[in-house]
Amino acid sequence: MRFRTKERPRGVLRRQDQRRLTLMVAGFGLILLCFTVVRRPEFWGRLFPSEDAAIADTVVADDIAAIAPFDRDLIENPSRLLHDEFLTTGSDPQLSAEAPGTVVAKRVPFDTAEATGAPQAPDLPRIPDDLLKTVKDDVIGVHSAENEAYFAAMKLAQKIEQRTSLSAQRGVYALFMDSPASSRGKAWKVSGQLRRLSEVKGKTNAFGVGMLYDAWITTPDSGDQLVHVVAMKASPEIARLIRLDNTERSVDLMGKDAPEVTFTGYFFKREGYASQSDAGLSLAPMFLAGTLRDVPVPEVTSSRADQLTPYLGWLTFAVCVGIFLIIVNFWASDAAHTQTRAHQITKLPAHATFDDVSAVTISESLGDLQGDGLRTEN
Repeated sequence: MRFRTKERPRGVLRRQDQRRLTLMVAGFGLILLCFTVVRRPEFWGRLFPSEDAAIADTVVADDIAAIAPFDRDLIENPSRLLHDEFLTTGSDPQLSAEAPGTVVAKRVPFDTAEATGAPQAPDLPRIPDDLLKTVKDDVIGVHSAENEAYFAAMKLAQKIEQRTSLSAQRGVYALFMDSPASSRGKAWKVSGQLRRLSEVKGKTNAFGVGMLYDAWITTPDSGDQLVHVVAMKASPEIARLIRLDNTERSVDLMGKDAPEVTFTGYFFKREGYASQSDAGLSLAPMFLAGTLRDVPVPEVTSSRADQLTPYLGWLTFAVCVGIFLIIVNFWASDAAHTQTRAHQITKLPAHATFDDVSAVTISESLGDLQGDGLRTEN
């Protein structure tokens, strides 16, 4: 017999079980949210900022400050450019990757040779214009009429110190090839991969130019096109590439592991050279530099993977502790449930046994029934 009660039914789950289920669902949601945030590269970039990003921000800020108001107007309204003008950017990959919109604007008309392009730093002298009048583009080598300008540029490039070279403008390959007259005689800073290095003896001259290093490099913005550099000196790491037993005093570096080099020198001319192209000749910008320096590879003491090791270790420890607590909680709940009445009801009240059962024949069974009937009648 059951009696009705006025209390509301408690439902399928108790309040404590409902609270636990809610906390579990909220915990899984929080874990998924954390994984969504952590899987983004920007999160680790802000957590472990690299030194290159700070250097790039400084360089970008300096370049933006150097932009003239007229050039700023061109950046904001590029439609004001004429059909024969373009905006050039620095060849540094960090500048283009970090701030593609903040470029250094140079207004370079192609149809005039008086365009000055970027302002020259006061501590970097220019080659006199009187000497540059004899320089001719698109010819192979340096002609005798260009010797005076050639050696004067080498002498000026030799005086450029490493600290002074930092103020030089970064060169752009397209600018030298499309408008050589506007960039001739100025000091530029260029970086790239060394492809060929030769040690040659310079001409006898009154400027004191002796042994020279003739180098061919590729820059990030030149693709497979070459840049010709003639330097008076080379850093020990670069000079060591030419072995003493090398009779030709030349080395070719065509692999991907070619060393990175940088220099600050004067753009002299757009010269021609023999190549394997269909025409048999190609053009390349020619620079005269004082020292050809190697770009040191930064020594990485710890990578981001090493920096993440402590965080991943603590995360693994927290997950293991959470799993252990869940197992202990289930074990304690199961032990407490075995002591409740609900658990006792699930057990059978009787057990089947054949201890008091004996085997009899049919005749004996009928005789027992007949005897019981006679006793009942009496």
